[in-house]
Amino acid sequence: MYAISERSIRAHVKRGTPALNPAPPPLQRDATTYELALADVFINNGAITITQANITDTRFNTVLCGIATGLIQQIDFSVITAQFNAFFAEYKPRIQADYSKWVADITFHFESFLAWLESYRGQVIGDFAALAEIIRGILDDEIASKLLLMIKDLQSNVPSAIIGMVEHSLSRYPVCTLYSTENAAGMGGVAMGGAGGENLKSIPAVFELNAHDSVTVTTIAKFAEYTEMHKISETMFSFTAQSGAQSLLLTLN
Repeated sequence: MYAISERSIRAHVKRGTPALNPAPPPLQRDATTYELALADVFINNGAITITQANITDTRFNTVLCGIATGLIQQIDFSVITAQFNAFFAEYKPRIQADYSKWVADITFHFESFLAWLESYRGQVIGDFAALAEIIRGILDDEIASKLLLMIKDLQSNVPSAIIGMVEHSLSRYPVCTLYSTENAAGMGGVAMGGAGGENLKSIPAVFELNAHDSVTVTTIAKFAEYTEMHKISETMFSFTAQSGAQSLLLTLN
């Protein structure tokens, strides 16, 4: 604001009138005062913060402000500012629509891949069972029986039972290992072994890293009842069942 009588220039906040569709207050330009608008600030009802999106820069608008280049001529930025605002308003929804389509396409292809993977898994299991039947028909009973026992043993070592999800505070994706120990009263936290039992043995398991702070543990069907989880430390968790002298130990590294 330029006070002509005082020959002074100072910054001033000029408040508008609250309304459903508010408009900037008019500038005072008379014999005593000549106001220039640097920016319009839109304040929502009840707002406690103002973001960049709420501010409209009017310095390049020659009607409201403008840039002085001399006593007579000024640079008029209003046309180029209007062109930029029109360009941005036109292409913003296009960019948002393209991004939404890209996210939808990625999600569709990922879900399609998961569906194909599950279908392929079922097909492989079916083909494997059919092959076992063919082999059993070719070989004699003794060899076929041994082979079927080997196949069942392999199938029993495929992780298929979810025993629980652990939450940790490592703030990263850990490397996980699942161990078992037989004839143990429990897990020893300090020695990282079974209390009064055998040494630890790693067992087949699949670890789904849900985020930086949780892991879902899936292991073989033999341990499907070992769903009672106990936290030993930030990197060690045990799983037990109501019956049985065996415990599972999960380590996060």
